[in-house]
Amino acid sequence: MLKRFIDDCNKMTVQHNEGKRRDYPHWKDHVLLPLAREIGTRLNMQYEVTGVFGLRFVCYIAVFDDDNRYILSTTPQFKPNNRETINRAVKYKKCHAMNEIERIMYDANGFGNEAQPLPDSVEDIIKIMMEETVQ
Repeated sequence: MLKRFIDDCNKMTVQHNEGKRRDYPHWKDHVLLPLAREIGTRLNMQYEVTGVFGLRFVCYIAVFDDDNRYILSTTPQFKPNNRETINRAVKYKKCHAMNEIERIMYDANGFGNEAQPLPDSVEDIIKIMMEETVQ
């Protein structure tokens, strides 16, 4: 399903670039928001997408109710052919020696985080959200 959202957004981008569409289709609105809506609907929870934050364009998908809140950190990976994939942060990796200001900028923008592509299946994305969210 994620692939379909990405493909649809890419088609809208091509239409925009050809002058057939006035508004530019932002990946947050046309990929992450429909994904969050689908996840929220399946879990019968409210949803929100926040961001874009920092130099890595991080956005967060959150689904929640009165008792639970699950959050997924996502970043786009723009490829040379204008096709996108959506990645998720998986763990923090220490970097080489740097001064304090460099480390603050590095950490604040998540450059120490490794990323993996999100799976296409909404069920698999839900599993990831539930496994990796600290309650």
